[in-house]
Amino acid sequence: MKLNSENFIEGGLTIEEMIKAAGLFREAGVDGIELSGGGNPPAKYLPLRLGRLDENEEGYYRDAARRFKETIDLPLMLNGGIRSYEVAWQLVNEGMADYITISRPLIREPDLVKRWRFGDKRPSGCISCNLCFHRLKEGKDFGCWTEKQPVEGS
Repeated sequence: MKLNSENFIEGGLTIEEMIKAAGLFREAGVDGIELSGGGNPPAKYLPLRLGRLDENEEGYYRDAARRFKETIDLPLMLNGGIRSYEVAWQLVNEGMADYITISRPLIREPDLVKRWRFGDKRPSGCISCNLCFHRLKEGKDFGCWTEKQPVEGS
């Protein structure tokens, strides 16, 4: 099941409330949780953050994931701006997540995981412009519409 870590709005969901909810979901038989976060304006952070990310900016919900793993005995899937192999590996290797989930990078580059698997560890070229989803909403072809911008290092 997918669960926000926090909404980043005054009076919104907090990490403590997320942990309580996750515990209840665990008791109800949920097999795992995908942790996300953010909200719509006036939220401090939106789920979508435009631009290329520095590796230090990837993994928006690290703190919430750490708290989750310290408290809840369930597999944790983590998303949130993960664009590089190194960050994905670090999050799993350090026990902050059991799995990494990504969406927009795979729309930009469907063979991204295969590329990483065979040694090309350059980060995804996804800049989170969200044009892939806007085009779909307009009934147009689904895919990355910023592909003409090269993937870093290519």
